[in-house]
Amino acid sequence: MNIVVIEENQAAVMKMKEMLKKIKGISIQVFDQMDKAHAYMLQEKQVDAVLANVQALLAAQTERKPSIFFQKDILVVAMIECDDEIEYVLEAEAFDYIRKPFTTTELISRIRLAYRQKQRTDESKRMRIVHIEKDRQLLELKRKMEKDLQLARCIQEGMLPSSIYNEEICVYGKYIPSSQLSGDLYYWNQVSPHEYAFIVIDVMGHGVAAALVAMSIRSLLPGLMMRVTDPLRVVYELNRHTLRLFENRSYLTAFYGVVNTKRKTLEYVNAGHPPALLLEGREMKRLKEGGIPIGIVPQFSYKKEKLQFSGPVYLAIYTDGMIEATGGEWESYVERILPNCRSFQEFVQQLEGKMNHQRFGDDDMTFVGMHIF
Repeated sequence: MNIVVIEENQAAVMKMKEMLKKIKGISIQVFDQMDKAHAYMLQEKQVDAVLANVQALLAAQTERKPSIFFQKDILVVAMIECDDEIEYVLEAEAFDYIRKPFTTTELISRIRLAYRQKQRTDESKRMRIVHIEKDRQLLELKRKMEKDLQLARCIQEGMLPSSIYNEEICVYGKYIPSSQLSGDLYYWNQVSPHEYAFIVIDVMGHGVAAALVAMSIRSLLPGLMMRVTDPLRVVYELNRHTLRLFENRSYLTAFYGVVNTKRKTLEYVNAGHPPALLLEGREMKRLKEGGIPIGIVPQFSYKKEKLQFSGPVYLAIYTDGMIEATGGEWESYVERILPNCRSFQEFVQQLEGKMNHQRFGDDDMTFVGMHIF
């Protein structure tokens, strides 16, 4: 404990030093003027309490030097000789006062009280600094995570396929993640002349965990699609890989199909996914043949459906985030607007407009639109 005593009377100083020496580990610095004490306190890091006479406090106020007490959270115990001096003590904002003559017990009690209060003040200040530093670190970590998530999102979006516009087929996709990353995924590829394979996936949940599962599945698709064209075999392979990689900790719904524009056929498997909507002329068909989601049951017996069409057809595939965001009205909306669309561009614009209007749902939203000539 480091105590500063400001007192001109040397006899009083000697008496106070004798009294204070009974406090174990105390260090006493004595000054006869406020200026000298002020200079010392500016340089000294640790001053626990100040024992000062009223004249020193008045001098500090006159010279506008009491701020040193507040800058360093130093508590002042004023020594007064009469009640009239209490007013000056209050003006100086001293922590406590003691009336002369005082006993050893009185002095030690006042100093210890000031010291305990100083410790509490210092601890409170230290904790504020700790909390500020923790908040700074958390903010820095949050910024880093946001930066990493933004990079991951750019990578995820970069792995989505480009739209296809040719004389055989138009394919366009859009997704809006509920958070930085998405558990929805779409992919397509021309696997042979006049033949196009495509898939839309919705992984259980959303956010980082769902995105990691989706990206691991995405890494399998290019090779799998080029090696295997039968939708049943592709879904079986995806089911096997998902069970092997995630061991029932995650599952996904999927709509996988293959279009042959020359033969005008569509083969597909719907693995627990919302039904795709196929429009030929004025007739709308819901494509729901398939089975349960992928990654739940080994060796599940999925079914596929093969459709033959004669003229141009529109196909709309989507995830359940679209259904949830529109309160279950997504299918009826598509069924209502699709027959009236005069072009694929109008079809896409109508669906995108609906997505953007509903973009603040709790789930990822994805749709893929196709026009097969």
